[in-house]
Amino acid sequence: MTLKDSVISAKIKRKKWKAFRDHALERMPEECIGLFECLEHNGKYEITNVYPCRNVARNKKIEGKISKPEMRELKKLISRGERKGFKYGIYHSHPLSGSVSLSDVDQFISKIYKLFRMQIILGVTGKRVKKAFWIFQKPNLIEGRIEVI
Repeated sequence: MTLKDSVISAKIKRKKWKAFRDHALERMPEECIGLFECLEHNGKYEITNVYPCRNVARNKKIEGKISKPEMRELKKLISRGERKGFKYGIYHSHPLSGSVSLSDVDQFISKIYKLFRMQIILGVTGKRVKKAFWIFQKPNLIEGRIEVI
């Protein structure tokens, strides 16, 4: 499926997109990682909030990991938000390749961990940040479109 043919889309306000982009650029040449919050209606998503996290992975240039204490706090936030109808996903950057495709590891964890079933990948090349929205709908990972409004 191409982006053009995609039926899944996400809208994000320019200010929120700037939070994603700035986090990815500030962390260069390391991966950034964080959580995003959204509302969904008939396959259309609206990204409502961005929660940048600190990457505590051993090799920050090729992987992202959220610390256990920070993850505990995020789980509380997720629990409260899900009761209000919000959905959550993970975002991270690919600073070495600049790719917005899911890596083999990204694909694997999306099928195991609920939080990784929605991912935003930020491909960073110099000062340019590309974006892609991925969602796991059994049995496939589907690439969606992100529109900055």
